[in-house]
Amino acid sequence: ATFTYYPNCPGNSTCRPADKVALQSECMPRSRFAGQRLFQCPVTTVSALMRKHRLPRVDLLKIDVEGSELDVLLGIDPADYPNIHRIVAEVHGSSSEQSAMCRPTKRVVGLLEKQGYTVHTAPGFPACNTMLFAIRISKI
Repeated sequence: ATFTYYPNCPGNSTCRPADKVALQSECMPRSRFAGQRLFQCPVTTVSALMRKHRLPRVDLLKIDVEGSELDVLLGIDPADYPNIHRIVAEVHGSSSEQSAMCRPTKRVVGLLEKQGYTVHTAPGFPACNTMLFAIRISKI
């Protein structure tokens, strides 16, 4: 995947630079995005990491991928979801979606609920971002 690295604001580096600049330009100066550099980076899936490291379960999966949250979740094999007990994510919307729950958040919530999670959300910053907390209650 091609990632855009922002040396003046590395925490905002992303593979979706146009969305990131549009979203963050409302709350930080454009100079923070100056001097950007592109990097080709290998990517993998959560399921591949679970297999590689022989992880029978994941107690907490934290997702902070600057706009690629749905991609991460879609990359999890359905058979692995029962072994992932809690998920915390910052879900990024777009600057045109200032509602309490924008389209990307609705898709993420729907996917997680379909996989058996109870999902709670809270407003993030900027307003189109959402903090998401999901828990899967195991039947004993």
